[in-house]
Amino acid sequence: MAMILSELVTNAIRHAGLKRDTTLEVVVEAGDRGVMSGRVVDPGRGFDPEALPDRPLHEGGFGLRIVDKLATRWGVNRNGRTEVWFDL
Repeated sequence: MAMILSELVTNAIRHAGLKRDTTLEVVVEAGDRGVMSGRVVDPGRGFDPEALPDRPLHEGGFGLRIVDKLATRWGVNRNGRTEVWFDL
């Protein structure tokens, strides 16, 4: 879980156009049947996870691929802000 949260917070800091006083929301929850979930919310405009470029020789850009491999499921909600959520 720590690696996923680290990747999502890093992405928010790098790509959301945050200012010094911007607040990120990080939520971690323990649900039924041992399911853990989390989300990182930022004021950015969001992105389409299906449109991520495939750049195997490019340095960086692998954070969401790591999330995809480690999480049971994950996604992005955009409603005036960006919420990237995941389940383990």
